[in-house]
Amino acid sequence: MAIGEIHVKNISKSFPVNGKNTTVLDDISLELHPKEITVILGKSGCGKTTLLRIIGGLEKADAGQIEYEGDSRMAFVFQEPRLMPWLSVYDNIKFSGKKIGITDNEIRNLINIVGLRGFDNSYPNQLSGGMQHRVSIARAMAYKPSFIMMDEPFAALDYFTREQMQNELREMQHKQHMSILFVTHSIDEALLLGNNIVLIENGRIKKSFNIPESDSVRDLMNPSMIAIKQQILEQFKNTITFSKEEKNVKENNFDNACSEPCRKPFCWLRK
Repeated sequence: MAIGEIHVKNISKSFPVNGKNTTVLDDISLELHPKEITVILGKSGCGKTTLLRIIGGLEKADAGQIEYEGDSRMAFVFQEPRLMPWLSVYDNIKFSGKKIGITDNEIRNLINIVGLRGFDNSYPNQLSGGMQHRVSIARAMAYKPSFIMMDEPFAALDYFTREQMQNELREMQHKQHMSILFVTHSIDEALLLGNNIVLIENGRIKKSFNIPESDSVRDLMNPSMIAIKQQILEQFKNTITFSKEEKNVKENNFDNACSEPCRKPFCWLRK
């Protein structure tokens, strides 16, 4: 069955907190396009993970509906790899695809795609964090889903591994034409990965951005990417919480602002 769009229509959701209903999602509507990465971007607690869970069928909305065109099979990649420790890389992937009759060649092809050739018989405790995340992505792909739901899958990784995984995911998506819904609170991650970026604040869609497709590698120093980042920051300027490091940079360095974008930490936050 062909992969089609997912139509999210007027979704609302609330949870009881201290005896009162707290609205988490308020009349959310959006379109998820196949063979693209749609990123839901927002700060912690804005409702982005709840929206992903509702779209993926893990949770029910209080109001609204989700309409699936074509195959609605979903796979999930979470913050933790969640691999079965008693199974090898090969068998973790096989377990996911067993229901749809995945073949030995398909499993080995997935292992090659995620860059783990030669680790077929390795167990999770023998792999680095980044390698475990590659297995979790291959496991999701083994199910041959119409969409892969990714809930901040690289948040727990160190900076260098996270950057590597972002680039690898972008390249895999570009080559395999995967359809992905990706949740993050990182603006840079959204810019690196997203074809469409949906900003959520206080349970509502604040603004959406479309990034034209060019190639599998993106440069955040490109003027067009800087312009989009500045627009996103403008949307969130009244709600951004700066870390201690960011505050120090802002206080000590922003007076010496560069006339052109540079590679200083938070350089483009000066305005």
